Amino acid sequence: MANASPYVKELERTAGLVAAKFRKATWRLAYSSRSGNTRDPWLEPDVSDAIREEAAKGNSSVLLIPIGFIADHVEVLYDLDVEARQTAAQVGVSFYRAQTVGNHPLFARMMSDVVLAG
Repeated sequence: MANASPYVKELERTAGLVAAKFRKATWRLAYSSRSGNTRDPWLEPDVSDAIREEAAKGNSSVLLIPIGFIADHVEVLYDLDVEARQTAAQVGVSFYRAQTVGNHPLFARMMSDVVLAG
């Protein structure tokens, strides 16, 4: 999928824009919510592996921003809030997760504008 679509490039660009907005020079993109056949390769690094790697580098906290998701659903609530949080606890890293945009009025207005401009 990554080779056949702009998905990864779009996520990298978005992550870079978010990091720039908050003046963070160091950041990384990690993936959750593996889907499809388990024998097929998936996007790397996995978020739990990335948390372990950050702990090994001496980082004491992580902030996850689920840029690929607009709402809190099972992939966010379980993969991040349960599994990734557990991984962070296991390696002694403080865990923080930004909220998704959900039904925030500015997001809803932007989506409405996009549809109407369509």
